[in-house]
Amino acid sequence: MAFLLLILLASTLIFLMYYELIWKGFERERGRSLVGMAGDFLFKEDPKATPASSNAWNDWKYRLTAELHRRERLNPQKAAQLVGASTSDVEQYLDELESEGKVRQVGDAERGVFYKIVNES
Repeated sequence: MAFLLLILLASTLIFLMYYELIWKGFERERGRSLVGMAGDFLFKEDPKATPASSNAWNDWKYRLTAELHRRERLNPQKAAQLVGASTSDVEQYLDELESEGKVRQVGDAERGVFYKIVNES
């Protein structure tokens, strides 16, 4: 029994020495803790999954379409402010959608130009 306790004590001391001398240096070098690195290893994202940058919500055109559906009407200046794109880019995209028959331009230069989603009945 004493022999088993001696083996357990020796293995614990070896592990602590390894952790303090080797692994702590590894953690300091990478700036991450052992638990954090183990969690990243165990729960890392699937490499075949789409990266976050290709997420649809990161695309300003998708956000613009969502805002058009959410609001009754939207002018290009407000749309550009909402989605974080330039007014000219938003106007060009809205013109493309208008040529495809997905949105309709309402108003004129004097009263202001607004775009509405075409009802799909």
